[in-house]
Amino acid sequence: MRKSRTIPVPRVWCLAVVLVVGLAGSSPGQVIHRNGFAGRSVAWIRGEDTVRGVEKLHALTEQFAHSLPSSEHIAMEFPPNAVDPAISEFIYPTSHAPVTEELSASVWVKATRPNIELRARVVLKGMANPKRPNEPMTVVLVGNRYQMLGRWQRLELPRPEQLLRSQITALRASLGNIPVNYEEAYIDRLMLNVYSGPGLVDVYVDDLEIGPVKPNTTPNRGIAPADAGGMPAATPLGTPGQAVGRVPRNERGILVELQRERLMVGGVPFFFRAIRHSGTPLTTLREAGFNTVWFDVNTPEAELEEAILNGFWIVPSLPLLPSSELTQTSQEGTIPGQLAGRPGAPSIATARTTEALATSISRFLSGDSVLFWDLGGGRNRDQFPNVQLTSRAIRASDPQRPRAVSIVDGFSQYPEAVDMIAAHRWPLMTSLELNSYQNWLNQRRLLTSSGTFMWTWVQTHLPESLSQVLYNRSTQGSFSDPVGPLPEQIRLLTYIAVASGCRGLGYWSDQFLSDSHQGRDRLLQLALLNLELKMLEPVLVSITDTPVWLETNHPEVKAAAIRYDKGLLVLPIWMGSGSQFVPGQGSVANLEIVVPQVPNSAQPWEIGPGQVRSLQPNLSRVLGGTRIVLPEFDLTSAIVFTSDLSPTGIVVRWQDNARAYGPTASQWAMDLAALQIQQVAKIHQDLEFQGIAPRVPDGPSLLREATRRHAEAVQAARNGDYRTAYLQATRALRPLRILMRTHWENATRGMYNSTGTPYAVSFYTLPRHWEMFRDLRTHSVGLNLLRQGDLEVSALRDPQIRVSGATDLDPVPAIQPAQAKSGENFQQFVSPKLPGWTIEWDSIEEDRMTPKVSLVSTAKLLPKPPQPKTEPPFRLPYEPSDTSRFPDPNADKPQPKLGTTALRLQIEPKMVKNEKGIPKPVRPTLERTYVKVTTPTLQLPSNSLVRISGWYRIPKGIRGSAEGAMVFDTSGGEMLGLRQTAAGEWTPFQLYRRVDERGLLAVSYLLVGIGEVYFDDLKVEPITQYAPPVGTVTRPAPIPAPGSAPVPARTTAMPGAPFNPSGSGSIGLPIMPPTAPTLPESPAPMPMPVAAPTGPGTANPTPYSPRSATPTPAVVPPRKPL
Repeated sequence: MRKSRTIPVPRVWCLAVVLVVGLAGSSPGQVIHRNGFAGRSVAWIRGEDTVRGVEKLHALTEQFAHSLPSSEHIAMEFPPNAVDPAISEFIYPTSHAPVTEELSASVWVKATRPNIELRARVVLKGMANPKRPNEPMTVVLVGNRYQMLGRWQRLELPRPEQLLRSQITALRASLGNIPVNYEEAYIDRLMLNVYSGPGLVDVYVDDLEIGPVKPNTTPNRGIAPADAGGMPAATPLGTPGQAVGRVPRNERGILVELQRERLMVGGVPFFFRAIRHSGTPLTTLREAGFNTVWFDVNTPEAELEEAILNGFWIVPSLPLLPSSELTQTSQEGTIPGQLAGRPGAPSIATARTTEALATSISRFLSGDSVLFWDLGGGRNRDQFPNVQLTSRAIRASDPQRPRAVSIVDGFSQYPEAVDMIAAHRWPLMTSLELNSYQNWLNQRRLLTSSGTFMWTWVQTHLPESLSQVLYNRSTQGSFSDPVGPLPEQIRLLTYIAVASGCRGLGYWSDQFLSDSHQGRDRLLQLALLNLELKMLEPVLVSITDTPVWLETNHPEVKAAAIRYDKGLLVLPIWMGSGSQFVPGQGSVANLEIVVPQVPNSAQPWEIGPGQVRSLQPNLSRVLGGTRIVLPEFDLTSAIVFTSDLSPTGIVVRWQDNARAYGPTASQWAMDLAALQIQQVAKIHQDLEFQGIAPRVPDGPSLLREATRRHAEAVQAARNGDYRTAYLQATRALRPLRILMRTHWENATRGMYNSTGTPYAVSFYTLPRHWEMFRDLRTHSVGLNLLRQGDLEVSALRDPQIRVSGATDLDPVPAIQPAQAKSGENFQQFVSPKLPGWTIEWDSIEEDRMTPKVSLVSTAKLLPKPPQPKTEPPFRLPYEPSDTSRFPDPNADKPQPKLGTTALRLQIEPKMVKNEKGIPKPVRPTLERTYVKVTTPTLQLPSNSLVRISGWYRIPKGIRGSAEGAMVFDTSGGEMLGLRQTAAGEWTPFQLYRRVDERGLLAVSYLLVGIGEVYFDDLKVEPITQYAPPVGTVTRPAPIPAPGSAPVPARTTAMPGAPFNPSGSGSIGLPIMPPTAPTLPESPAPMPMPVAAPTGPGTANPTPYSPRSATPTPAVVPPRKPL
């Protein structure tokens, strides 16, 4: 049966409002039935005819749609002679809709001829038909007629209760004035009379709505018998109100199969755009453009029916069969580096018997809507026997459809058991840069066997562990304020996944698209992305080669070049540093890309739902390939080189799509801009009201600029210029990104790493970041609680460790075996050289690596002294030669305080030879190899603040992993830890954390990748409220903060807007340097690691400088735009 939704407001096509309506609670007996005709089979049934018309076509189409993605197309041809009345009906059975004042019934129609008529059949409950005693009496209500030729018009039943009274009056007269009871009358079917005169007529039907309906009544979908001429007989379609079972399915058996790296549906390549379903109305997800939904085995039958009705392909997530050879382990796992950023998940569900699994399979197969079978996520090589056993059981029940699994390692094993491999992680709001995320996806693709179908999940949510740290609440609750991730970040992840060679995409959480999680902006962004992916689908399903990444003329924009069977796809993507926290403006004027090996006959086209334009005038042949200039780049773009310019070719199809999608895309883009303006303005006002964060003088002007562009988009849409409306709506987001990025840079400036505080990982948590800053300024740092944190005591007292060399720490068996995990090479020890410190490593056989842990001499690790400057400092003309005011840039740079030994973590390849004695090449990418040293667990006051610090050095870049050297604690977890792969000298790190309710804290130091890293001077220092002794006058000196040099003012200019109707061109908006606020008097301030510039008009109080009683931030007067 169809799932219905409540009737508090009429249906609107705006996706954001549809979500609000869809999430409202349903009242029994007061539900509305809707159908957007987005299924895979038609819903209208041929009914009674008095005119013998010929049905030329009856199918779903995407050519025209009142709401995306499709409508139902009926094409009829009628003879010149017709009887009176001329009727050719198509019938839509519906659940019982009582005829009351609240009843509403309507459908949107677009036709090539007028006079299409909406009707409804009313059943008079309890009254028999005198001519057919076995059937109840029925009457027909006649609604509006179609008159707006070639345009969409809403046909409805106006005042159905009044129409029924008129019919009852006529019925009484025809029956001899016998009593007629119509108090319990109800509509059981809508009818559309498509006869409009002789000749051919095309009718498009969309967005049917009727209600309130009774939710427990089943539509009558009996089919009328056909006469000898093949036409349905002019008889009723069944007894009104009779239930005839479930909704008819497409039982033709659409073939779903995998042909190497192509998923084929009915012989046509298919790119799935999936989402996990957890409560969002399926009609809303369909309007957002998803074509596949993930369900678990406990999904109610009604939801499956509704998904089939809405045309979704279904991916069931099945439990694993138990294996007698292997004890089940947790799905979440605790493999450092590999599982970082993955959501907490329950233990593996297992089917008790093969028969139980077969029952679950048959439950989904009955609808013929299964796309493929999912065997879960987070699987590792230790779970391969379970997956293989379950896969064989599925193959026995369904030998044709593919089987898929998402894994963290075992890439060489799993292709033997399944057909489709997924690898995923959550990079947003972590220390993993987008460049590293792209490298990680590429490494997973290289690990997978050639020809294997690969896909991934895209993060759309705030992981549970981060929600607990940032908001101290579960994601299952609701959020009153905006939360991450940002819509722009979802866009970047989507394009990175496609550019990395993924053949399908799944979006993890539909829960974070709802109003309860402040997710309408993310829903709108996904709807726009689905439009773009749908337009690019003919290219994405025809890719023939691996992606090649190209440089551009902008250092933070990379482009992926992907060949397909008829051309070349180029995807430029903004990869700016820190985009996983808060993306920058992300727009570039005149972006240049040199693309190699472009055929001379191919022309470049920029493809998008707002416009499809030729870039041929911007093309030139240069050394190394073809240079293409993109006049206006904004975060992402899609450029296709093709020579298919025929009237039925791909370019013409894209142009038709842009015209069809233009009104919808522009409306969604305007709604998204309006939402983000509200959200950014709220956080900006919160930061200004706090009086702690440095003010952004250009904040009001940036918000006004965004509002102005949004207003121009609205006006363009009213004028029917949807192209300009879409472009201006997307441009309205650029000033907002400048403002968000400026606030984030002010918060992280001077910090050694952006995850130094948990609240600096998102724009929406910056007010909490500055609250922590305020707390830290009124506290002091205690002594180091980490025993042997200097790594000196054990080494000097134990003669077995030779300080001059790299000697492995002598391990002993673990004293806590309950902490051990399964794995062929997993080891966990507690070393007597560092009492209480745990040493752990693991390496699977395929990696062929040797992890090592050592205490080594620092004699050769000491930093080199800074070299004196050989060039004279820059001087203005006639400036005195006195250079005393030009300080040494290295004078204030912090230097490590190394002892005699340091901790070294090392992973090096094993020497493995083949049969001929030749060493095998080193594997370039690691699956599961790491080495970790963890401190003793410290007991601290719950919810207290601590500072975790130390130094690390990476002599050479770490290869084979996107993780590299890592530092994380049990409070923030791996997601908020430090990651570094680049080579460098001794570098400090600091992590400010709040201890959890248990008061337990431990710190882990890891290496994931080929190379080595050194750690020294490791500290865990409590941060406590400072209380000076009674009578004390002199305050102790504060702990110096590792500041950085002042950052000069810069101007960030938004790219030119060549399509701006006002012709204003580019807009220069200077971003002023942050100003430090004047803080209240505190007995022992501890500066947060944030450096603010000094100079006239900037407050930069010293620990002993007088302070005002209330925080009054100093403001630098804004300069004129450059």
